[in-house]
Amino acid sequence: MIEKPGLELLEVLGWQHFNLMKEEPGPANPTGRLSFRELVLPARLRSALAKLNSSLPAEALQQLGAGLVARTCARVQRDFIVARPAPSPRSAYRRRSR
Repeated sequence: MIEKPGLELLEVLGWQHFNLMKEEPGPANPTGRLSFRELVLPARLRSALAKLNSSLPAEALQQLGAGLVARTCARVQRDFIVARPAPSPRSAYRRRSR
């Protein structure tokens, strides 16, 4: 299995691993995610932005976070569209029934 060595490497590099297999989105979710459609964990992002930019006011941090999330989502959507395989020539044409 490739996942476990990959996670171990990320932890050695200083990343934290959280098992969210049983995560349930909603207001009580500690990650801050209200839906599985959210790609970013809002609570973790807010915490990291505040730590890295302690001199910024809360409103600026909120705008920064919203901008990062919007750009990330747009990039993921764009990359998903580009990475989709093209349909095969056979599936592009339907055979006429006689």
